[in-house]
Amino acid sequence: MQKKHSYPLSWLYLLCGVILTVSAIVLPAHKDLQVLESKKAAIASNAQDLEARIQIYESFLQEVKSQNPFVTQRLIEMQFNETPYGTAVVIDKSAPSTPLDWVAQRAKKEKILPMETEHASILSTFVAGQGRLWVLGIGVFAMFIGLITSKSDAAID
Repeated sequence: MQKKHSYPLSWLYLLCGVILTVSAIVLPAHKDLQVLESKKAAIASNAQDLEARIQIYESFLQEVKSQNPFVTQRLIEMQFNETPYGTAVVIDKSAPSTPLDWVAQRAKKEKILPMETEHASILSTFVAGQGRLWVLGIGVFAMFIGLITSKSDAAID
């Protein structure tokens, strides 16, 4: 009479334990990596915006140094609250009141914020936070059961 081996059952426990343990380690690390990559992209975008602002301020400074007549006239009008001759006086509260406000208004850019919702699997939901330790513990326990049953089956032969 041949003995039936329960190796597939022990391998099933080992395989499930390894999968749970690896997922408890890899999935949170992958999520952290995604968060850091999005922060890196935001920082790179901010750096590009700052570079563009620096270019605008430098061009304004060069126009002032080269005594551009349009810029010089605009600066005089802003500083002395003068209007060009023959124009009606209209008070605009949103208009820049200083030359630096004027340049800052030219350098202002609109930012588009992503409004994506995150789709998470059940397993990645379980391994988030304190659930990570539970899944890791269950995975190690399943591997332990798989090793114990494979040892007891080998001893019977």
